Amino acid sequence: MPCNRRVIRIRPRLILALLLLAALSMPVVADEVDNLISALHDNDPEIRAGASFDLGEIGDIRGVDPLILTMQGDTDSYTRSKAAEALGKIGDTKAVDPLITAMKSDGSATVRLNAAGALGEINDTKAVDPLIQALEDEDMSVRNTAASALGEIGNPKAVDPLIRALKDEHWMVRGDAAFALGQIGDVRAVDPLTTATGDKEKYVRDRAAWALEEIGVPEDVEETEDAEESSLPLSIGALSLITAALFIRSRREIM
Repeated sequence: MPCNRRVIRIRPRLILALLLLAALSMPVVADEVDNLISALHDNDPEIRAGASFDLGEIGDIRGVDPLILTMQGDTDSYTRSKAAEALGKIGDTKAVDPLITAMKSDGSATVRLNAAGALGEINDTKAVDPLIQALEDEDMSVRNTAASALGEIGNPKAVDPLIRALKDEHWMVRGDAAFALGQIGDVRAVDPLTTATGDKEKYVRDRAAWALEEIGVPEDVEETEDAEESSLPLSIGALSLITAALFIRSRREIM
């Protein structure tokens, strides 16, 4: 009996302790979010930028509207860029239209590229056309981020614009466009990607090769290594597939 009484005394204490811990932890999170939202109005831009970053890390949906306002109206471009980045981490589709506007019209390339990256993270097809337009941005970092975002979204509508981006003047844009085409996986990209494996930059060549492996080549084409000996003429598309198949096979043998 004494043992039973002791157990009865311990259990209520344990329950009370757990309830106390729960009660203490919940307001802390709420207070932290509220404090960070308030910090978005601080006079110090570093504090505002840090608050934006932290709100993105926490991921609380209550931060979406304040972050949108910060991205749209803060006088500091770095703070605006961090607000855009945070909106991508939170992932609420409410931010898609404001992010599109920021990507199109903000005077800071850092804001535009973070907005493009955020649109890729949110993964809403509404962003596909604006991201395609961003492939023409004057800043290469915006162009390559837009290419990456289109790859993450994976909409086939982006295939032809990304194929054109394989000829961008900057190697990073070409490489990220190749990678995005591999993510989308459309066979229309086989011929351009095969050409890109001969790019002067290794970054581009490697990503084009990866993309070709991701897209794959039909088995019947892989088996046509002696096609050039055939008396039947081959279409350009068939030749491209055969070339891609031989290229992939040679890489596999090396590996």
